[in-house]
Amino acid sequence: REEERTNMAREIHDELGQQLTLVKMNLFSLLKNNENVSPAFQEKAKEIGESINKTVDMVRRIATELRPVILDEHGLADAILSHSNEFTKRTGIKTNVDVKGINSIYDLSINTDVFRIYQESLTNIARHANATKVDAVIKTENDFLKLLITDDGNGFNMENRRNKKSLGLLMMQERAISIGGLVKIISEEGEGTSILLTIPIGNN
Repeated sequence: REEERTNMAREIHDELGQQLTLVKMNLFSLLKNNENVSPAFQEKAKEIGESINKTVDMVRRIATELRPVILDEHGLADAILSHSNEFTKRTGIKTNVDVKGINSIYDLSINTDVFRIYQESLTNIARHANATKVDAVIKTENDFLKLLITDDGNGFNMENRRNKKSLGLLMMQERAISIGGLVKIISEEGEGTSILLTIPIGNN
């Protein structure tokens, strides 16, 4: 699945991104070579150019969501920081992240699954929590990698959520189990939510 995401991200970023850039270049070339066009035409062309810019940004965001290049090239810490910044820009939810206590380079499966769990946590917060702030700390402790994510949102009734079997929470738990880890979720209505991921890393 991650290999498929990587291939899709590369194709979307490279192929679609290049085509959109080419369309934009042709648009401005058309304007440059036709200086006597009407103001209405110029205004419309400007709107099209702005729309292309927004689409290019959307393409880059989708490609990054599928597989962030920074995760493979710079490791877990930089990927989490980058995703946090983009999350704040997109949602307006303030995100405080402390990644100073970790080594950026772990096994590929650990990097990928920890990042995906963090990504899914923020997605759930944006969709359901009505939060204004997220605090995240990732550190190593006694041969374990620990990630704690806390939001100040609505929270929820744990028993009700277990009965509903939230797909996002199940996905996080399954990812953690696949690499020998554990996800613990603590929440109360009106008191926000905390998610603690613990993964054994041995000598990584």
